[in-house]
Amino acid sequence: MKKLVVLTKSLPDYTTGGNGNILYHILKYLPKKFSHVTIVILKYNNDKINTKFIKDFPNIKFDLKNYLISDLKKNDIYFSKNIFTRSFESILDLYFYKEIIKKNENLIAESDKILSFGYEWALSLDKQNKNKHYCILNDPPEKVFFERFKENYKSINLILFKLRIFLFDLSQKIFLPRVNRYTRLGTFPYQHFKEYSKYLTNIDFLPYFTKKNKFFKRNLKKKQINLIHIGSLTSTASKIMLNNFFQKLIKLNIFDKEINLYIIGRSNQKKQINLKKNIKINFLGHGDQKKIDKIIKKIDFGFCPMNYGLGIRTRILTLISYGLPVIVDDLSLSGFDNTLQRDGVFLNIDEIHSFEKNFKKIFSNNKIYNDLRKKSFGIWKKKFNPEKNIRKINSIIFS
Repeated sequence: MKKLVVLTKSLPDYTTGGNGNILYHILKYLPKKFSHVTIVILKYNNDKINTKFIKDFPNIKFDLKNYLISDLKKNDIYFSKNIFTRSFESILDLYFYKEIIKKNENLIAESDKILSFGYEWALSLDKQNKNKHYCILNDPPEKVFFERFKENYKSINLILFKLRIFLFDLSQKIFLPRVNRYTRLGTFPYQHFKEYSKYLTNIDFLPYFTKKNKFFKRNLKKKQINLIHIGSLTSTASKIMLNNFFQKLIKLNIFDKEINLYIIGRSNQKKQINLKKNIKINFLGHGDQKKIDKIIKKIDFGFCPMNYGLGIRTRILTLISYGLPVIVDDLSLSGFDNTLQRDGVFLNIDEIHSFEKNFKKIFSNNKIYNDLRKKSFGIWKKKFNPEKNIRKINSIIFS
């Protein structure tokens, strides 16, 4: 019985996207020799740990070790009292990753494989774990901060903010190549793979995927457009995205139709916003698979103009896994390779003239529309099918 230790900030959950979705599917196709999995999770919020996922893996024995970062900071005088260090807490959180590694050094030493999510774990583990640690890198932290900065900038923090970005960038370019000598690294977004490859010699490009969903046909209604967005509204990307949504929806007003946008995902918004007389946004809250499958039958298009230029948007892949054409903007597809952007399934609302022309063409003929749906589902099946892609990923990680 081989032992796998997972170091993460997300539990296995295909409904959350990101690392939760990745970990769920890695475990689903886990080599049979690994029958004991310990998940060490560092949490940044006080949400209750959801262990429902365990029932999906009857052949795996799970142990969970849960650490809340606010509790760790509470017990550390230097971090709780020093105002300067609190300005750089995201960088100095590395201290707590190392503390967690120290608390679990016997567990890690006795494991057969270590899988981690995020460069913080890679920097915190030492080279004694050579050849058994695989780290999946997330979006580069300096880029994440830049995306936050462009929307939430306050002039009083400009110097600190630029210094924070600089330190993140420097720490990655100095320390990650050293770590890369004894830790294999991988990343999903093609844009990040190209960037990391400039200073890392041993990094894998991992093919992304989402859960398989049911394809179906649908005919458009002449006076109505039903849109859907599936994904949490509490993440950094989502907070940036929401104001952008309102602006982009108003652009659709040129078609003189009743427009309904349904948003499924965690949200602090009230249930409905009437943006215009004919434009309604319906916030449906967190949705399980049954809830999504029920509403998706009346949906015409996915809606995902993110205004966020980092990573792969899992929510876009979820939409095409149902065979939906997707309304996007200039930044929505930046994490994908160029072949995806030229497939006609993605309607760029920032290119308003071609968008208007294509939209009218689609609405003129249900055959054109349903052919587009087939094409959308075909892209998902060819490029993002979990059965094919996860087997490839697991062969890389566990080889």
